[in-house]
Amino acid sequence: MQSAAATHPADGSRAAKVYRVGVLAPEGMRAIEIFRERLAQLGWIEGRNIRFDYRSTGGDDTRQSALAAELVTLRVDLILTWGTPATLAAKQATSTIPIVMGSIGDPVTVGVVSNLAHPGGNVTGFVSQAFLIEEKRFELLHELVPGMTRVVMLGNIGNLYADLAMKRLEPLVEAAGVKFQGVKIDPVNGLENGLDAVLRARPDGVLVAAAPAFYNFVRISQPIIAFMAANRLPASSNPSPSSGESSSRSTAPVNLSRAGV
Repeated sequence: MQSAAATHPADGSRAAKVYRVGVLAPEGMRAIEIFRERLAQLGWIEGRNIRFDYRSTGGDDTRQSALAAELVTLRVDLILTWGTPATLAAKQATSTIPIVMGSIGDPVTVGVVSNLAHPGGNVTGFVSQAFLIEEKRFELLHELVPGMTRVVMLGNIGNLYADLAMKRLEPLVEAAGVKFQGVKIDPVNGLENGLDAVLRARPDGVLVAAAPAFYNFVRISQPIIAFMAANRLPASSNPSPSSGESSSRSTAPVNLSRAGV
């Protein structure tokens, strides 16, 4: 897309061709809006020479494969993904359509690319260093909660990143003398049951995995915040790119009961 944009696609020589970009990402992400705005600055005008086809799971990562297949059926010219489940689904759906990762935790470990220097194949993009941030968030939460003996990490079903984050974090947590428990939930159809499982674990603090499934503030993030506050559970989560924050930024853990949110 970048090399094509350099040839001034808005001129008459390119008017006959409308390129299609499939977007497999959470709804309402500011990062996606910035991507569109930048393309427009480069001459890619929506409705004239470019079209966007959006697909979002609404927080249910088990739907990623079906949505990626839809984009392939539409014969899009490029697929933009956000997160591990979306990128894996797109890679499994096509080996020919270029795939750009807007953000992913560890594409090598999950098998998206063979190495970062030379990814090869049809996939390229950006790595968020999310695993390192998960570790740092635990360290900060541990400092902010004196006497912590048990921590729960909240992840979502259908997300390999959440599985790997739990596996990677557990030895670090237990080396600090803290018991670790991972809780995987269905944020769309089983959020209440999943949060009840968190409460039954009786943690002193909660880490919410940096998963795109949790980016929907009204339906998913807000109920999680309210639950933590109601039960006076100190918790730490990644800022959502939907609110204009980068998923690769780290913020200090927040004791939600003290913050009044």
